[in-house]
Amino acid sequence: MKKTFPPRVRRVLEDLAAALRSFGIDRDDRVVLAYSGGLDSAALLWALCHLHPHRRPAVEAVCVDHGLREDSGAQARRAIEVARSMGVEGRVLRVACEGEGGVEAAARKARYAALARVAEGRPILTAHTADDQAETVLYRLAKGAGLRGLGAIRPQARLEGGRVLRPFLGVRRAALEEVVRYAGIPVIEDATNLSRRYVRNRIRMDVLPALEAAVPGASAALARAARLAQRDEDYLSRRAARWSRRLQRGDGWDARGLVRLPRALASRLVRDAIVEARGRPPTARQIEQVLELLGRGGEIRLCDEWVAVCRQRIFSIRRQRMERD
Repeated sequence: MKKTFPPRVRRVLEDLAAALRSFGIDRDDRVVLAYSGGLDSAALLWALCHLHPHRRPAVEAVCVDHGLREDSGAQARRAIEVARSMGVEGRVLRVACEGEGGVEAAARKARYAALARVAEGRPILTAHTADDQAETVLYRLAKGAGLRGLGAIRPQARLEGGRVLRPFLGVRRAALEEVVRYAGIPVIEDATNLSRRYVRNRIRMDVLPALEAAVPGASAALARAARLAQRDEDYLSRRAARWSRRLQRGDGWDARGLVRLPRALASRLVRDAIVEARGRPPTARQIEQVLELLGRGGEIRLCDEWVAVCRQRIFSIRRQRMERD
């Protein structure tokens, strides 16, 4: 690695190399970079190109056009031109943002599904930063999330069938700003990132700066809290999985054994059972209803097709289609 880089830029390159090593990525690997042309992904693309050749994987830049603005297609094409100017092959994927949970959730789901499809098993790198982590923790805390939610963004995740890696999750955005200034990389900003119409933008532009002014270092502390929450959640999840195996009775679980478990373990066992059956997590309210059900018996409808049942001291999740007129 060159020693002529400014100290902060060199540190970003060192952090990236260390993160890739922790993921098991080296020069013999091929990766897909989720590349929007914005500051964070531009810094990641440049840093990947300037790793030591012995550490540098083969990169393809993929820009997902969500089609939410008239100029989104042209902006995506400009982003890929920037990638190609750095010697990186790239392409644009157009997706339709449809589904439950609002535009942001639909766009995220469509984006990761498209990236996983073209990756064909290659790891997908995203440029999430420690600042993104802080925003996510604050947002989920305001929504009343538990330990799992407060773990926020994971360094590695399986999303829509793809292996997603986030090598900049421990890096502050200010460091990436310095990388972009040093490298002179063209940055293509998405105008929607500046709109206060979206909650995450309001947190980033208004709430976090106010919190930093009141409590200096708050963003770094929130990112650290996420790492601690992830560690504790992983431990509790492993304990819940062990108890799930011990209490399993055929296609259900011993309800009396579940009732005797600490609530932190019982709630995780119930959640995992529902996710395994229907492929989607229950709400916090549904988990509470199921835990109450364990002591009295009966059933609770989770959605049109799935019910949680407790009969003869056995808890199970069953598929049951609603009768239609």
